[in-house]
This record gives sequence, structure tokens and C-alpha cells, in this order.
Amino acid sequence: MIDVIQHAIDIPAIASIYYQGYATPWPASLTENQMGLGGWGDPYPDWPSAVQAQYTYNPTLCKQMLTAAGYPNGFNTDVVLCSHLRTTRWTIQRQCVR
Repeated sequence: MIDVIQHAIDIPAIASIYYQGYATPWPASLTENQMGLGGWGDPYPDWPSAVQAQYTYNPTLCKQMLTAAGYPNGFNTDVVLCSHLRTTRWTIQRQCVR
């Protein structure tokens, strides 16, 4: 299900809107440019294209994958985040409801 969730989250929109362009719009490194903090792991452009494709925002594919998994109407789950990520959580929730 993690692949399904990844396709439901618009990381570039979060980096642009919530972080106001101060974050690199890559999975695993949203904090790379925020407040001068360094990122971690290999930079997203260095990832193999097949791995990058797993993190691409694609709500249509997300819905197809949910239907194939037996959840044509979606599913409920709990997500645990740090309290300082409250606005990010709301943004992700709105994206996943679509």
C-alpha cells in the first residue's frame, strides 16, 4: 500500500505551497533547502528511473491500484506525524481524499 500512498501525495505541490519553494520537491529530502539543513541519502535525480517512478504523483494510477487491491472506494488508516508537521498532514489528507 505504500506505493499507492506515494502516488496520492503531490510532493512538488507541498514543497511549493507549504514550504514556499524553500524545499527541494523530492521524496526523502523535503528539508534539503529548508533553513540550510542538508538532505540525506542519494539525491533524487541520482535514483534509478524505475525507483523515481514509484514516487511520482499520479492520482489516476493510485485509484487503479486501490481498485486492483480490492479497495475501489479507498481505505481508512492512521498516520502518525510529529506535531510540528500538522499543516503538512492536513495537506496530505486533502490530497489523499481526492
